[in-house]
Amino acid sequence: MERLLAVWVEPLARETADGSSWREYLGLLDALTMLCPFTEPVRLGLYVLPIRGPSRFFGGEDAVLDAVAQSVRDVVGCEGSLGVADGLFCAELAAHGARVLAPGATDGFRRAQPLSVLGRADLVTTCDRLGLH
Repeated sequence: MERLLAVWVEPLARETADGSSWREYLGLLDALTMLCPFTEPVRLGLYVLPIRGPSRFFGGEDAVLDAVAQSVRDVVGCEGSLGVADGLFCAELAAHGARVLAPGATDGFRRAQPLSVLGRADLVTTCDRLGLH
């Protein structure tokens, strides 16, 4: 699975009546695309990009994280939450917790998460009744 950098910006996760959140959302997408052309918007407030290519270009994952954090500060004017993990689901969870997982640590991280992170109460209830945790 590919290591991904997820960028979570809480103020951009809510739509505003005047459309300013969309302008900032698209502005940050443009700024992140300048750092990595494979940046993808997932939903409001969440972006994801592969970290392998940019880390080779910038000289390591820490340099990429610094450049992305600076882009978020420049465009939005606030701190974004960054997370690195294998796969989209775990990268998003890592971004919400501002965690950078070491290569190979994603399985342990995913297994430690409660079922409630799935966001579906009916599925969580069913799994609990079946003894799945």
